[in-house]
Amino acid sequence: MSTDEAQVEVLIAAIEKAFAGVPFPGDHELLHSSCYDDNDIKAFYGVTDWRTVSANVIQVEHAALSFFSPEAFQFYLPAFLIWILRNYSTTQAFVVDSTIYSLNPYTGAGLDAFVQSKFALFTCDQRGAVAQFLEHMAGLAGKYCHRDEARRSLAGWRQWEATL
Repeated sequence: MSTDEAQVEVLIAAIEKAFAGVPFPGDHELLHSSCYDDNDIKAFYGVTDWRTVSANVIQVEHAALSFFSPEAFQFYLPAFLIWILRNYSTTQAFVVDSTIYSLNPYTGAGLDAFVQSKFALFTCDQRGAVAQFLEHMAGLAGKYCHRDEARRSLAGWRQWEATL
């Protein structure tokens, strides 16, 4: 196992530990109250363990994080993060981009309060795991063509955490 692979496994373990006790919110609580359309989250109905979200669902429903309630975002986010860590070099860019973008508390699109509402339930350990994920993705120079977005999201994440 290379040093990079070992770092990824340590990060995955940190994500799994940080999000281990998050309860399934129930299908009726998956859609954010500010959203009106559940088309991008329908595949998550009935998935009561984030560890069982299939690779196909993550790839096809890459925009789901944008529509999840704070409870659903907290519950399903580790599935996206871990899948990306294991597959980013062979994956569709849409999954990586939309996930990293969803972690930027300051989008500049007039949606900051909406985006930040999704992080309201995060524990200190969960915020730390997300920061580690973003740091890892931002540091993949030469391997990851979207590292600038990861750097922007990481800067936004750190700025947002400083306000807590």
